[in-house]
Amino acid sequence: MGCTTAPNPVPIITQQQLDCLNKPTDYVKKSVASHKQTYYGMDQDITLFKTPEGRIIGYLLEQGECSTVLLQVPEQQLQQASDFIAAEVKKNYGPMFFTNQEQKVSFKYYLDTTPLREGKPAYLVAQAMN
Repeated sequence: MGCTTAPNPVPIITQQQLDCLNKPTDYVKKSVASHKQTYYGMDQDITLFKTPEGRIIGYLLEQGECSTVLLQVPEQQLQQASDFIAAEVKKNYGPMFFTNQEQKVSFKYYLDTTPLREGKPAYLVAQAMN
């Protein structure tokens, strides 16, 4: 009987991360703690955390609130991340999304592959638009 390895999870931005968009720093800190995300480091101005599942996620805090959330995407999962964005756009009938019906914080998804030039992982990004 052999040992099988679980496939890499599909790269997605979580609802918990989306709920942090446009929220004050204190809200983000409480959300990170309640979801048992541990400090992982910094990538420029982005604070990175490791989830209990081993994913590396980030929060960009600007002017006291969260403007952007990210998920680190290994190079071998770039196509999956691109497919995720395409599926979300198709399901949503366009590139603009809302965090939830009550708050109506609009955001957009994109894949930032710029770090690959420096040998770093790419990011799946959700950036608040309002």
